[in-house]
Amino acid sequence: MNTLGSLAYETAVAALRSQDEELNRMRIHTGTLIAAGSLVASFLGAQALSRSGSGPWATLGIAAFVLSMLPCIYLLVPKTAFFFHFNGPVIYEQFNGSETTLDEIQATVAEWLQTYYDSNRSKMDSLNRYFVAASAALVAEIIFFAIGLQATI
Repeated sequence: MNTLGSLAYETAVAALRSQDEELNRMRIHTGTLIAAGSLVASFLGAQALSRSGSGPWATLGIAAFVLSMLPCIYLLVPKTAFFFHFNGPVIYEQFNGSETTLDEIQATVAEWLQTYYDSNRSKMDSLNRYFVAASAALVAEIIFFAIGLQATI
């Protein structure tokens, strides 16, 4: 039988699971940004440098490449401040021998999980800003190298 406490608990667990998946997707997309930035630097950057030497557009392209890679590296470094799982023995120790019903326990654990979710959310928002910055730097890299190539034609 589903109770309000079990519904709250299941919803809180699903929310944490969703955050964990969001972080994993962000890391996968970060790997794609690294690959794209490296390809652009390898092909467009190499052509721009060979045609114009260290001209201003090639220099800006290299700077944009570096600026796109730094947030990517930060995003891929393992983060220990996230909480996606709950330690079962903590629940047992907290409620063993108490008069608390299972529904009340689930509601209490759901509140704890919500605290973790809120804490994770602010960290995820910060990581999203790093991802957006890396993406913007990649776009700038493409533009700078393309202008550098066009200026030499």
